[in-house]
Amino acid sequence: MMSDPALIGKYRVERRLGQGGMGTVYLAQDPRIGRHVAVKLLRVDDEETRHRFEVEAQSAGRLKHPNIVTIYDYGDYEGNPCLVMEYVEGDTLAALIGRANPLPISRRLELIEQVCRGLGYAHRAGIVHRDVKPSNLMVDGAGIMKVLDFGIARTGEQSVTRSGHIVGTAAYMAPEQVRGERVDARCDIFAVGLVLYEFLTGKRAFPGDSDFAIYHRILNGTFEPFTHPDARLTAAMAPIFDLALAKDPAERYQDVEALGSDLARVRRTLPSEGHESTTIEIGRASCRERV
Repeated sequence: MMSDPALIGKYRVERRLGQGGMGTVYLAQDPRIGRHVAVKLLRVDDEETRHRFEVEAQSAGRLKHPNIVTIYDYGDYEGNPCLVMEYVEGDTLAALIGRANPLPISRRLELIEQVCRGLGYAHRAGIVHRDVKPSNLMVDGAGIMKVLDFGIARTGEQSVTRSGHIVGTAAYMAPEQVRGERVDARCDIFAVGLVLYEFLTGKRAFPGDSDFAIYHRILNGTFEPFTHPDARLTAAMAPIFDLALAKDPAERYQDVEALGSDLARVRRTLPSEGHESTTIEIGRASCRERV
C-alpha cells in the first residue's frame, strides 16, 4: 500500500478523509488562499476508468447549486487524475442512519426535499447522478444537505459504464439499472425513494446478503410498507413510496422535484416540533422522536 502524499499539486495534504471504489479523498489546504478543500485522487490502470473520472469533473463542474458540492479544480498527480472540491464538514446520511440519530420526521423530510432540489437542478442540466445513496449525501454544519460524487453520472447522450458490468450501488439501484437498460432521471427518483425509506425506518427497502439477492428483490420483490404510530403519517407516505418506488419508470414520479413537493406537503401537516412525541425504531436503536 502506497503512503499518502504530502502534496497533490499545490495542495498540502493534512489527512485522509476516506477511501472507496473510485479512489481516496484527502483533506488538503490551498496555500495561496488558506482554504480547506477535499482532493479526490484516483489511481487508474485503464483509460475507461480515467474517462469515467473525467466525467465527474465535467458534469459536476457545471453544477452550481447550494445542495450540490462545488468542484474547484481538476488536474493530474503522477499520471493519475485528481478532483479538487468543496470540503464539506459534517455527517453523511449513512452516518446519521448508522448511529440512530433522533431527528424529527419533519427534519428528515426537509433534508430529502433538499436532495430533490439539488438533483432537480442537475436533471434540468441534463445530468443524471446514477449513484444516489446515503454515503453520497452529506449534511454540513449549517444543516444544508449536499449531494456528492457524480463519478458515474450520465451527461446527455454520454453514458460511462464499465464494459460488461452494472454501474451503481446494488442496494440503491432502479430496476432498469439492474437490467442494464438505458436510464434517465427517473432512476435517481427511485434511489431517492430508497434513501427516504431507509432514513425514515432505519432499514433498506430491498435488503439482501449479496448483490444478486438484492437485484432479485429489486426486480421481483416488494418493500415492507412504511408504518408510523401516527396513522395519518402512514397514510400520507404510502402513495409517495408507491410512486417513488414503482418498478416501471412510466409509473414513477416523472420529476424529482414533484417528489420533493409532496414531501413538503406532508411535512407541513405535521405537528410543530416538540408538540408530539412517539417512540419508533431507527437503525438498531429505539429512540424518542419528536414528530
